[in-house]
Amino acid sequence: MKGYKVPVVIILIILMAAGWVNLLIFGMNRSESLYIKTVSEAKDYYERGLYQLSAAKYEDALKYKETKDTRNQLLVSYAAQYAQDEKAYPDYLFAAQAAALKYPTEVAYLNTITDLYIGDGKYVQAYAYLDDAIKMGIDDESISRKYIEVKYSYQLKTKEFADFRMCSDSRFLVSDGSAWSIIDNKGYIVNNNIYSYISPPNPDGLMMYVDKSGAKLIDKDEVVQGLFSASLESAGFCSEDLISIRENGSNSYYSIRGDKLFGDYEEAGTFTNGLAAVKIDGKWGIIDSEGSYVIDPVYEDIKLDPQGKYVCNYSALAKVDGQYHLYDSKWNVINNFSCDDMDIPTEDGVFAFSSDGKWGFADTKGNVVVEPVYDQAKSFSNGLAAVCKDGLWGFIDKEGNTVIAFQFLDAGYFNSKGGCMVRTSPESWKLLHLNIIDD
Repeated sequence: MKGYKVPVVIILIILMAAGWVNLLIFGMNRSESLYIKTVSEAKDYYERGLYQLSAAKYEDALKYKETKDTRNQLLVSYAAQYAQDEKAYPDYLFAAQAAALKYPTEVAYLNTITDLYIGDGKYVQAYAYLDDAIKMGIDDESISRKYIEVKYSYQLKTKEFADFRMCSDSRFLVSDGSAWSIIDNKGYIVNNNIYSYISPPNPDGLMMYVDKSGAKLIDKDEVVQGLFSASLESAGFCSEDLISIRENGSNSYYSIRGDKLFGDYEEAGTFTNGLAAVKIDGKWGIIDSEGSYVIDPVYEDIKLDPQGKYVCNYSALAKVDGQYHLYDSKWNVINNFSCDDMDIPTEDGVFAFSSDGKWGFADTKGNVVVEPVYDQAKSFSNGLAAVCKDGLWGFIDKEGNTVIAFQFLDAGYFNSKGGCMVRTSPESWKLLHLNIIDD
């Protein structure tokens, strides 16, 4: 009897396996049949214009069988529904994200997701998706183009200003033509005070303002630190307890308490490391904090940065014998660089220069990084530079790519939080603010 048990067991196992195979085949055939039926219903709903029902059926079809074609048709249905009703946005976005998870290198899905984010004003999310795609190695022209488009997308604020000055803390001093106030990087007024004149605050918050009661130097808590003449015309950047004051057409240096110390200059810059650039009798030189010359006034011009400092990134831009040169901190010419004109130095270390009537860019080692091809240009600031062609200004990146189209009458410099003033009419400036700010 024992000899018969083994064949019986084997036969039973074979029969069970066959049963399972048949069941599996039946299940597969049934799933395929249900898939075909559900897709057919989805197509019928779509042709009838019942896009929400069509999308729901395609979702059901994916439970029976996963195919890229079904994903595509699902997104087509959602797109049609979204065109009719914006309330479909969350479902459409979720479906596109699910498709991208299944097929992460499919460019069409990535474009759909980013287009939905852009259309909803969610530039940060769109940028994150595009950045991840590029890091994954997806090399596609549409992705690269959209990445640049999103990275340099911006909002142009509606408020108009007659004049402005940049602050080192990313705020702006703005004027309506008769009075000055302060706005933050989003364009909102940050104080309720209106001044006839105001100077940019230093990193400690010290700033000069003039109102009906006179000129005062105040700190960040608006505590008055010094009193000055009401006839003050302008004030420089307060640094190293010294501030240049322009009065009756002449510049002198004062203490923060309001005591005149020295000077009678045509122009006077900000002190840094005990030195400042000044202009007298049409020539520029360098003085120390006692007013003594350490570099005699022999230069026809010295370029000052937005804070009034003559040295930036250990280099200076100055003019002698009709040509501008790049100098190191010891006033040695760097790399024999020379040009017809220069813009101001900035922390980016890439400045605009003019040669033979056209403007380009060079770095602080005297190397040309963008050849002179522009009608006008301003030095790079936080990765972008304003350039002018045919009377209109736009912005380029450091590779020379135009990233903000030529459309403005003039343009300023970007601060670290993506803010820049642009001239939109002969009489007014507006705040341009980038949607994406790289950390």
